[in-house]
Amino acid sequence: MQLPFSFLFGAVINIYDAVIRITPVSITGKLLILAAAILLTALGTYLMTMGNLILNPPDGMVRTISEFTGKPLGLTRNIFDISMVVLSAAAGLILSGRTVGIGIGTLLSALLIGRFISVFQRVFTSGQHTEIDE
Repeated sequence: MQLPFSFLFGAVINIYDAVIRITPVSITGKLLILAAAILLTALGTYLMTMGNLILNPPDGMVRTISEFTGKPLGLTRNIFDISMVVLSAAAGLILSGRTVGIGIGTLLSALLIGRFISVFQRVFTSGQHTEIDE
């Protein structure tokens, strides 16, 4: 079910890209957009995972690893994201002699999305038992 959903997800992203034209020029504007994107991505991932909705393939993999290992979802997401950045950097270095497409946004996302998922889990489930406990 994840494969068809990933195509639908991609189509929705393309529609949003065509409709929402936000291109900040200042570094402050860019950082604010990045912060909002990281927070909303973490919130969306948390809500979709806890709601047992169909996840996109990377989020589905993170949830499966989290359930299999018994590790918290936020921590698992951090380890997964950082691992993907390291693998991407290694592939870029091996194939082209330099890292490609890894900037501050990629690094901050890899470091922060999992942490914010943990924060949302604590905020929304304080005192409750969840399927993926932290």
